[in-house]
Amino acid sequence: MAKARTSRTTFVIALGLLAVAAAPAVPRAADEPAAPGQVHSLYRVDPWVDGAIIIVSGLGYLIPLQLEHVLITPRCPCDRNEVPGFERWAIGLNNYTAGLLADITYSLAVAGPLIANYFLVGPTHVWLEDTTVLAEAIALSGGLLTIFKYTVQRPIPRAYANDPAVLHVPASYRSFYSGHVATVVTSLTVVAWTARLRYGEMVWPWVVVGVAGLSVSAELVLSGGHFPSDCFVGILTGLAMARRSPCSTSSPVPPSSLASPWCPPGTAWP
Repeated sequence: MAKARTSRTTFVIALGLLAVAAAPAVPRAADEPAAPGQVHSLYRVDPWVDGAIIIVSGLGYLIPLQLEHVLITPRCPCDRNEVPGFERWAIGLNNYTAGLLADITYSLAVAGPLIANYFLVGPTHVWLEDTTVLAEAIALSGGLLTIFKYTVQRPIPRAYANDPAVLHVPASYRSFYSGHVATVVTSLTVVAWTARLRYGEMVWPWVVVGVAGLSVSAELVLSGGHFPSDCFVGILTGLAMARRSPCSTSSPVPPSSLASPWCPPGTAWP
C-alpha cells in the first residue's frame, strides 16, 4: 500500500515538473482576453520558481520514505492508554476492503482531475499550468506531511492492537497525520477552486471534496491504518495547503482575478 502510494505521488510530481518545463514553450496569449469558447489561463508559471518548489518539496517527501528503516524505530507493543479515550475504539479495527477502497479513492482523487482537465481544455498551455499548480500543491502538502510523520512517529491502530503483520514495520509508525486524507483533500480542493474561477460558482466540486475527504477518512479508520484525529488533521491541512500553495506562483490572469484572503500581502490566488 505504501509503495503504491509513493509511486502515484512520484508520478504526479514528475508530471508537474514536465508540465512546468513545457509550459513556457507552448504558445499562449495570456494577457489577451480569451476568445468566445476558449478556456482562458488562470496561472502564470515560472519554471525556476515553481520547478524548485516542486523539486524541493517532492524530495522532502520521497527521500525520508526511502530511509524510514533508519529514521523510525518500531517501539510497540504499546500501552493503549497512550491513545485518547475518544478514539481508542479504533484499536482493533482491521478491514482489508476498507483499506483497498482508501487506495482507490486516493488514486481517483490524484489522477482523475488530471485526466478530466485534459479532456476539458485539451493539450494546451492551460492544462500544463493547471497541472503544475496541482502538482505543486500535492508536493508541498507531502513535504509538510513528512515533517510531522517522522517527528511524531505515532503508531497506527493495528500496531497498538499488537498485529504481528505490522508490529515491527517502520511504516506502521507514521500515523499522524493521514497522507491519504491530506492528499485527497489537497488535490480536490485545488480542482474546486480552479473550476470556480474558470467556470463560475458551482456547488458540486465542493460536495466532491467533502464526500471524498470523509469517505477516505472512514475507510482508513475502518482499515486500522489511522485514528480519527489523524484524518481530521489531514482534512484541515489539505484544505489549507490547497488554498495557500498557489499563492507562491506568479501573478494571476486576468487582472479581474479574485484576491485570496488566505494569501499573504503581495501574493494572490487567481
